[in-house]
Amino acid sequence: MSAKAESTTTKYKASWTKWETWASSKPEITKFPVNPFQFALYISHLSSTGSKSTAELAAAAVKWVHSLAGLPSPTDNSIVKMALQGFKRQNSSPTIRKDPITPDILTKLHINHGHSSATLADLRILFVCFISYAGFLRFDDIRNISRNDCTISSDRLTIHLCKSKSDQFRQGTDVVIARTFKPTCPVLVAERYFSALGDSNNSTLPVLRRLVAPKKGLTSSTKPLSYTRTREIVLDALRPIVPDVATYGLHSLRSGGASAAFNANVPPFLISKQGRWKTESARNVYFQLDNKSNLLATRNLGI
Repeated sequence: MSAKAESTTTKYKASWTKWETWASSKPEITKFPVNPFQFALYISHLSSTGSKSTAELAAAAVKWVHSLAGLPSPTDNSIVKMALQGFKRQNSSPTIRKDPITPDILTKLHINHGHSSATLADLRILFVCFISYAGFLRFDDIRNISRNDCTISSDRLTIHLCKSKSDQFRQGTDVVIARTFKPTCPVLVAERYFSALGDSNNSTLPVLRRLVAPKKGLTSSTKPLSYTRTREIVLDALRPIVPDVATYGLHSLRSGGASAAFNANVPPFLISKQGRWKTESARNVYFQLDNKSNLLATRNLGI
């Protein structure tokens, strides 16, 4: 089971349980091994109750269970493939992606939260935003970072990710963020946050933690910050800066960094390396072209 990420395994188990529940309610249905025709009927059942991702997850879960058992997957059958295609056509809807964070937004964030009297809460906001942006980090990446994972030198911050979504074999990978020597330098942001946090260099506590307010002022606890709370504090910080905060999310930081690099003509292979994308298609959905890049193709047609 460890061949898949823990979060993926959890999703597959839940989806497989739903199939078992449905199959158990019908005496003529065999739960395992799954009959292709019967699974196609299940997909038809999902078409009236679920989304496109529900059917795709069900198919992936069934394939996973059969793979564990060393059996051929019913999802390879043409009947199941046609049922899935029909489900997608019937339930398809346009994907609405969050807007990417821009350098201008980050500059305004720094003005609001990076002043000389910035609190630990201010510096935590900047750390999440600037490091996620510059490192092309997912939330799962940044929430697992400890001070022990970070090495700061004269020209860079190196973050060792012990595990990440694209690191299936847990070999670990290093994310390097350059020191820009500007007030908005992400390495400087990290240094200020680490100093305020007070962790030793070999601390294994997550640096992204909840804050408590005892009598002497704001300080950090040992409990990690949740996805929901991190999203709340980031959106609260963005609210006075952007026209519609609902169009942004934590993934806006990762897509913003990738888009900025692409529009600055950074070679795509370097963007893939920084973001740990394994395929071009997975990487390219993160790019949002600026006006100059949008016109580049048609300005070079020789007419």
